[in-house]
Amino acid sequence: MRNKFGNPLAKGKWLPALIVAIAVVLIVAGVLILGIYFYLKLSSPSREKKQEVGNVNPVIAMRVLAGEPVAKTVQIAIPRGELPTARMLLDVDPFMPAKDQLGLRLQLAHSYAAASGRNKEEADGLYREAAAIAFLSPDLTDLMRAQTLLEIGNGYAGMHMKKKALKALDGVQEIAYHSPYLQPAQRVQLIQRLRQIYGAMGKKTLLTIPPGGMLQEARPLPVPLYDEAPLNEPQDLTKAKAARMNAVIKALESGNGWEAVGQALEKEDEIRENACERALKETPQMATRASWIRHRTKWLRIKLLIAQRAFGRSLVPKWEKEIPDIRYRLTKSYEDLYAVYGDQAVALPSSDQVVVGQVEILREELLDGWIGYYPDAPLDEINNDLKSHLRNLKAAGDKGLYPYVDLKGGEPLPFRFAPAGASQ
Repeated sequence: MRNKFGNPLAKGKWLPALIVAIAVVLIVAGVLILGIYFYLKLSSPSREKKQEVGNVNPVIAMRVLAGEPVAKTVQIAIPRGELPTARMLLDVDPFMPAKDQLGLRLQLAHSYAAASGRNKEEADGLYREAAAIAFLSPDLTDLMRAQTLLEIGNGYAGMHMKKKALKALDGVQEIAYHSPYLQPAQRVQLIQRLRQIYGAMGKKTLLTIPPGGMLQEARPLPVPLYDEAPLNEPQDLTKAKAARMNAVIKALESGNGWEAVGQALEKEDEIRENACERALKETPQMATRASWIRHRTKWLRIKLLIAQRAFGRSLVPKWEKEIPDIRYRLTKSYEDLYAVYGDQAVALPSSDQVVVGQVEILREELLDGWIGYYPDAPLDEINNDLKSHLRNLKAAGDKGLYPYVDLKGGEPLPFRFAPAGASQ
């Protein structure tokens, strides 16, 4: 059938034009897809870090696998100038106390800031992580949060990153004036320090100290609302850990024997997994279950770093081919952990404690995801849940300050403090 434009199909002229048209469409679609991918990747709040394996000193990093506490090893690496090694080691233990996490990050950030070249980027990343801990961790006093943010603001000011400095200092100002947990003298000290930093930055400030000290007297700090039980490790796991540590020590001393280290790690991994599965099947108590899941989560974090050669050398080549599976299992372990924490919160004796406990758990979960310990954490979902529970706190009459996070705004420091249930 002929149409009003003639019949080019019959003449065979349509094929080259059609091929060109399809090619153009495919190219445009490909460009759009790549653009969307990189936009999402760059704007994503995930803070998972790439390990710079070539810069990690395995002689120092391996001390952790030989049984030395992470914090001690980091303190050894920094004075020796092994900053990338110290940086990697901060990723090893996601359950290090928040106070220690902060102290080590700030110390390392200051060391990077004092160096030259691209070290400024590393300092920036560490200050951002420290700020996330200061805003989100439920395990810090408000005074400690404020002191940390003062140090971060001062660090950013020293690197001429004024916008980030002011963002951190805004948090200090909110705490100084509105936290219910500070003594009058502490409020005065914080405002005086803010004045000094603002002055050094050339910023005019109208911060004043009200007569008589400051606002209200402090009220008692809230108490932790959920806890975990100590683990009773089976004997075969204790022996496997000792065998692995001995193998690492021998390899470090002799410079060889790394194959034996890999074999010991694989054996320990098998025993750990069996012990954890057995314990979770046999243990109904939530606190004990939480401890075992934390145990598994911490090990999977180490296993993932080993698979990524983050300790400076290849240890278990088999794991290096299983990174997606290890990562998936780590994510699932975090999901299980926070599910158990949620069960613990719901089981608290009063409705007020339940709401506060849920808020604490969501703050920790958001922090683990934002820093990158918890891979592929559903940050938007967690953040929305947190806001919802904060509104419940407001309805219950809570007057404390809580963190609010803007995951959509693209801010490098997307945090602020506000009263529970504050409008967004």
